[in-house]
Amino acid sequence: MRTLRTAQAEFPSVPPELRPCRHANGSSSP
Repeated sequence: MRTLRTAQAEFPSVPPELRPCRHANGSSSP
């Protein structure tokens, strides 16, 4: 379960362009 912890720690490090949550918001706003 060490990979899961690393993935969560890198999630915030990921840019908004790679983040699906932010991507959905960006698609709604041109």
